[in-house]
Amino acid sequence: ELSRKPWTLWDDADGDGEPTAGDTIRYTIVLENTGNETGTVDLTDPIPGQAASYTLVSDGNATDDRSRNGLIDLRGIIVPPGTTETIIIDIVLDDVPDETVMSNTASWSAPDEGGNPGDVTATDVVIRKDTDGDSWYDNEDNCPLVPNPDQADANNNDIGDVCEAVELCDGFDNDGDGRTDEDFGDADNDGFADCRD
Repeated sequence: ELSRKPWTLWDDADGDGEPTAGDTIRYTIVLENTGNETGTVDLTDPIPGQAASYTLVSDGNATDDRSRNGLIDLRGIIVPPGTTETIIIDIVLDDVPDETVMSNTASWSAPDEGGNPGDVTATDVVIRKDTDGDSWYDNEDNCPLVPNPDQADANNNDIGDVCEAVELCDGFDNDGDGRTDEDFGDADNDGFADCRD
């Protein structure tokens, strides 16, 4: 058998073009019989932990569906020579950290008529997340919890300006940059900010 398991972004709920929470990934498992006799197989496919929910869309004409929570379990899939059977599973993505990788492998039994068991692994799905909704995914956002679509970072320390602590004139390093009271000037050059002279 030459089998494959591609995935597509079937329902892009937020319209960003990337797999994110609430989107639907469609796995299509194609069992192809390139031999010269019928093959009858059982197929199992554990649902990835990154799934909020799933739906078996097409069972490949299985004679017995024993699927249960977290496992697709199809028995008696008959694949005549020179044909294919298709199993389709929709997975709604759960809310997971940015760039979480979802892997998925389906396995089939040795055909009742003789032959070998096998498995097929889909290409990994990288799930993205934009917690603050500013169009920057968390791992690329210099302030992932506060919206800042402009990604302004005046002091180039990789922390967005809207996320940085404000420097106060109090003799302490409030913004964590290693300097104290740097925004308040020192006109008399005595080492103390003017607001503390």
